[in-house]
Amino acid sequence: MNNDKKISLLLPATGEPLLMYCWLTNLQKYSHHFDNIFVSVDCMGRLNRMEFIFVQNYLTRLYRKFPNLHYNAEYLVAQHGLNINLLLNKYEPDIRNNVLLMEEDDFIINPHMVGEHIKDYFDKEYDVLGVGRGSAAPYFLNSLLPLVKRRPNLQIDTTLDPDDSAISFWPTFFLVKKNLLVNSSREFCSKTWPAGSVIKIGDEQVVLDQECGGDTFVSYTYELYNNPQVKKVRLLSNTPNPIYVPEHSYPVGFHYGTYHSSLHDNELLDQVIPTSMDFHVGSLSTFISNKFWKPFKGTQEEHSYMKAMYVQKRGEFSNHNNLIIVEPYRRCLLMREMLNAIKDPKDFEYYDIYQENLNRTINTYETENDMITILKSYGIHGLDDGKIDIDKYRVISKIIL
Repeated sequence: MNNDKKISLLLPATGEPLLMYCWLTNLQKYSHHFDNIFVSVDCMGRLNRMEFIFVQNYLTRLYRKFPNLHYNAEYLVAQHGLNINLLLNKYEPDIRNNVLLMEEDDFIINPHMVGEHIKDYFDKEYDVLGVGRGSAAPYFLNSLLPLVKRRPNLQIDTTLDPDDSAISFWPTFFLVKKNLLVNSSREFCSKTWPAGSVIKIGDEQVVLDQECGGDTFVSYTYELYNNPQVKKVRLLSNTPNPIYVPEHSYPVGFHYGTYHSSLHDNELLDQVIPTSMDFHVGSLSTFISNKFWKPFKGTQEEHSYMKAMYVQKRGEFSNHNNLIIVEPYRRCLLMREMLNAIKDPKDFEYYDIYQENLNRTINTYETENDMITILKSYGIHGLDDGKIDIDKYRVISKIIL
């Protein structure tokens, strides 16, 4: 292969054993696209040193399935933005001219679309191809959108609505020229801009009149948009964008779909599975906090998801407080189906411990909280019966693994 078309995959990861087992198993379906792979685990500051060493020993055994994979572990690095910079510093000489950044909570469900995106990236000579996210204060995004759209010599190909301000990139299926990473400011972490901050895009600038926050990669996104070397961008939509045809009354496909999992899974997954490249479960990285590879000691403090308490005031449900329960609960349901989808339980050495801990945690949520009433309170069509459809999680888990 032409060196100019070789790709290195970079994965900053927490190292959660079940999550990494599933991600690496899924990776085998599309790893042939990459000349080499670099993984660095930071554990997000959730483990003590002995737990960290224990997890690294297990992951070292997993990595053997990939002869072109290089790995690193840094106990003191506590977020993916810093870890991306670490990967660049440590492996820069061996990183190819093109880089694909991924996260371990993003699973490819239609591998052929990976090849299509990569072909599109090279054939149309994009500088950047990535998934559009908001991930910042709405005022911040809305203020910068007009500047990005008016920047001279910048072409953005996307199916997003012209007024959609979700044009920040996310380090998940983010394909970019290597030099645009290594020669940048390296501001990949989340950031807060105080009121009065000046942000320049092309020939224009915005002076923020209020404090604004942005998640991982937001600052880097707008640095890219301001970089005159960046002239052509492919921005993927991460929300279903149905295509209707006259002879059908239902959507028959999406434009380069990429899906960010949410409580709406019940009503969307039937459409997502055949048409989306990936199934991205945001913040699943925090799953490492549970330490589900450890035997349960009989106290709720051992597993962090068990600490969440249902808050009910004056007989009315507070969805803000309910999210503390609902999101971890649905992620546990999903990960139990991922565990069950493992073809040979002996291949995942902590299978029995995870099964016991996941069942216990889910049972605790369901016995100590009125989960049906809580879920109904969200008014989501797919949750009319107040239940999360685990059959759909089962189907997508089998596709992933």
